[in-house]
Amino acid sequence: MTVDQMADEVSEVKQWKYVADNATYDVSLLSEEAQGAFNMLIELNARKEAIQNDVAKLEKEVSIIVAASQAFNSIVNSLLTKDAIIDIDIDEPVLPDEDDEGERPDHDWRID
Repeated sequence: MTVDQMADEVSEVKQWKYVADNATYDVSLLSEEAQGAFNMLIELNARKEAIQNDVAKLEKEVSIIVAASQAFNSIVNSLLTKDAIIDIDIDEPVLPDEDDEGERPDHDWRID
């Protein structure tokens, strides 16, 4: 930020009003510290709004990408052929062999 831009911002502060505790304050009549803090509030609010706009644009882009992904997934699914199958996934649980009783602890605990 240049000195001229800072000077322009300071002159803009004189036009601002701050409302608190059911009273309206002329920011230009506040201390330099209060005016500086007020300027930071304005800058932070502007940054927040810019970020909110960016988030809205990104959410829209995500929606477009999700829709496009679903469309392309549908196209791929409609073009699948039996000749391209290399493995068939069966949704049956895998049970241990009768001989294999599974892992056992390396100790024998008993409570008498």
